[in-house]
Amino acid sequence: MLVITASSALAAVEITPAEVILNVDYGDLKDEDQTVIRRTFDIPVRNTETMAVVVSASITGLPSRYNAPTINTATIQPGETRTITVAIDIPQQQSSGRRQIGVIEVKNANTNALYDTALLIQDTKKMLAIDEISVEYEDLDGETERETFNGEDPKLGLDESIRPGSPVTISFKDIENLFDHDYDEDSSDIEDITLTIEADDEDLFKGNFEEEYDLGALGAEDSQDFEVSFIVDEEADEGAYVLTIELVGEDGEGAKHAFKTELTLELDRNKDDIRITKWEILPENPTSCDKKVIFNTEIKNVGTRSQNDVSIQLYSPSLEILQNIPDLKLNRFSKDDHSYSRSFSIDFSSKEIAAGRHDVEFNVFLDGDQVDHQRKTLAVGDCPKDQTNVPASEEQKKSGEELESEDKLETSAGRAAEDAKARRIEADKTTISSSKIVSIVEDPYTNEDVLLSLIIISLILLLAVIAIFTVIIIKTKSEVPKK
Repeated sequence: MLVITASSALAAVEITPAEVILNVDYGDLKDEDQTVIRRTFDIPVRNTETMAVVVSASITGLPSRYNAPTINTATIQPGETRTITVAIDIPQQQSSGRRQIGVIEVKNANTNALYDTALLIQDTKKMLAIDEISVEYEDLDGETERETFNGEDPKLGLDESIRPGSPVTISFKDIENLFDHDYDEDSSDIEDITLTIEADDEDLFKGNFEEEYDLGALGAEDSQDFEVSFIVDEEADEGAYVLTIELVGEDGEGAKHAFKTELTLELDRNKDDIRITKWEILPENPTSCDKKVIFNTEIKNVGTRSQNDVSIQLYSPSLEILQNIPDLKLNRFSKDDHSYSRSFSIDFSSKEIAAGRHDVEFNVFLDGDQVDHQRKTLAVGDCPKDQTNVPASEEQKKSGEELESEDKLETSAGRAAEDAKARRIEADKTTISSSKIVSIVEDPYTNEDVLLSLIIISLILLLAVIAIFTVIIIKTKSEVPKK
């Protein structure tokens, strides 16, 4: 009977929370010689018994260099809850976040019998922080959007959907070491700072995406900015993609400080969306006497609707280039044959091209309207001294400007007709509309040619008239009777 009563008495005194949270900010280390931070916290203890009790509170299991210098006692009346204040010295030792550092014990101060326990949790503030995160992207209309978030937000989401094939830039402003600059330098430096960005589906990225970035080290109160860019793959499926972003660094005492957030990107597609996905010029720095300069191009239908009236155009007035490929058919994104590739081979040696910088445009048209456009500046060099650029005949010029192409899109019948139509389009004396393709049929005669022809015809007619009159006069004289 006495044993039961004793057990009931012990169980009647309890620590009300199962965990006691101790908030620690190493930014409070403000002196070079300071090694610990003194913290006090309250332990709520409740007595549900009918008699008063005298209790003591202590902490056990603390890591090395921690110290709880005193054991406090309190008398708690029946039905009363009292707080017992405990002091503890905390060194710079724990990584950021929550970790158990000890166990709080409440005992009978007279008999040392244990009443109750609770976990002591240290919640350490991270000393490596990001002030601001911004995301720049293109919405479905191709408009550039920029959204900014607080660096403490655990989850980030954009207001608009991103479109396939578009660039995304994530900027991190003021990545800062929050240690006080007066604190010990060896302890306050944060080194091996690493930024990691991982996607739940790597199909989001076009090409290889670098997930980990080395940001080096930061001294106390120093900061830096950083940004990461990538291209959304044209082939990526519609839906949500989650990027897990984590920033980690290690202070001079070996404690790690980490920040983590998630950025959600929603990918969507338009019905009509034709894009340039490849455009390269080989060689990159040609000369004016090169016989074969290759312009490799590729377009894709990344929209949800098939298209029957797509055209591409390669244009450079200073290089005397105008190549039009009309009437292309591209299936919608989800089907095969939704891309088209073509290589244009241009003979620079057949043209009188000046060395220097020349703009070259690659344009894409849908139903006659321009839907994508890219421009490159091509640096054309002089011919080597041991080569002579021999002027070519008109037939050679035309031949040099004809397409040498390889279709990577296996379309139905009609390719031969396409190529024939393209070869009939000449490459000079044209003005290109920004929204329509202008087909050119070159007049074979110039104004000077016509004028010269008229002069020759007039001379011939004049000589013919003179000859006729001469014949008439001779005939008339021969018919007059002699006297």
